[in-house]
Amino acid sequence: MTTWVSKNDNFKGHFNLSTKGHGKCLEHMMKFGLPIILLGGGGYNIPNVARCWAYETGLCCGHKIEGKIPKTEMFYDLYAPDYKVHVTMDKNFPNKNSYEDLHKIKIKILE
Repeated sequence: MTTWVSKNDNFKGHFNLSTKGHGKCLEHMMKFGLPIILLGGGGYNIPNVARCWAYETGLCCGHKIEGKIPKTEMFYDLYAPDYKVHVTMDKNFPNKNSYEDLHKIKIKILE
């Protein structure tokens, strides 16, 4: 399972996938009861990379991390303006995931 964070502050890649959405994918894979290794690089937005890794590491340990970033965090100011683990989603960001594209991806995966 790979973890990545895109240039866009709120979503993963071009899939409009939030940290919680990516976490749902991880939870689904964990249901198979097989060993999982999480791999990933950085990203363009360091605070969001940290948010994503913290959330998904928590999921692997059986915890869903929510709430605010602790003020004791050395880089606290980088998490502005909301200082939350999960970035507030931009409701105006267009969903470019057409049913047809998602169906093609599903077919390819199941081949």
